[in-house]
Amino acid sequence: MINCRIIVALTFILIGSQAGAAEILQFLGQSAATTMDAELTPTQITNAGIANPDDYACFRMEMLDPASGDVIGSGVDCLVFHDVPGRVVNGNGLANGRAFQNLAGDVAVEAVSIFNFGGGDIIVTSGLTSVRPLLEGFGDGGVPARTHVSGSIPDPSAHSIILAEGNFAGSQGSARVSGALAINSNGLFFDCLWVLDI
Repeated sequence: MINCRIIVALTFILIGSQAGAAEILQFLGQSAATTMDAELTPTQITNAGIANPDDYACFRMEMLDPASGDVIGSGVDCLVFHDVPGRVVNGNGLANGRAFQNLAGDVAVEAVSIFNFGGGDIIVTSGLTSVRPLLEGFGDGGVPARTHVSGSIPDPSAHSIILAEGNFAGSQGSARVSGALAINSNGLFFDCLWVLDI
């Protein structure tokens, strides 16, 4: 079987060698609850065009370079959950800011994601993400066992980046995410790969 980590590493090398390079990043680990106000200044929130920061449930975890496994900063996902009409969703998981145990069914997510590299280097993206339960025994491995998949492929003409500062100041582009979550009694564990095309 081909090692997916090698594929990611090669992709990082190939894309990174081109003009207008893409950043390939990973949010990985058990998250800690936070707030948007704790992660961004009032000026940053205003400049990003976020009108309702208190509506989001935010989760912080380590941000890695998936090619090396090195921790290169912190990642924060700030999420607003919506049930999908016609799909059954357990009510225990949909209240924003609460635990997400027993989340079932399909969920649409409004996401503001913060990529903080430290030293004032920061990228903030906004987009819509789908979250669905994994079928037990079909790709739900890992420790902890993954319970849900998530993903978002943006419109090529869309600009997902709503704020960029430091070395990334003035950057525009799109953000693509493919990932998995473990939603259990410990909270929310992230394992998400990002491609920031900037």
